[in-house]
Amino acid sequence: SSVSLEEVGDTTVVVFKQDRDETAMSTIIIRGSTDNIMDDIERAIDDGVNSVKVLTRDQRCLPGAAATEIELAKQLMIFGEQTSGMEQYAIKKFCGGVLKSSPKYWQRTRD
Repeated sequence: SSVSLEEVGDTTVVVFKQDRDETAMSTIIIRGSTDNIMDDIERAIDDGVNSVKVLTRDQRCLPGAAATEIELAKQLMIFGEQTSGMEQYAIKKFCGGVLKSSPKYWQRTRD
């Protein structure tokens, strides 16, 4: 652990560093030209930290932006490559058509 004075921009700040891996706390220094910008930055950081907390603690959360569909298409394509016969072509056609185009479909319907 160490304590030092460092300059961040034009301001001298006291920096506390802890070099251990088991440290469960971090400090984020934010700067902005107005109080409104500072509030927006603080809200964005808070939202990001809370999102990470939810994703790491609750296993019922699913990824968004069609990530589930894309991963499903990848896994089905691998399954299709391992399958022999006419079924292989049907599985690959399904993956190439429906599942890979679904992110484009969701993007069009969102706009």
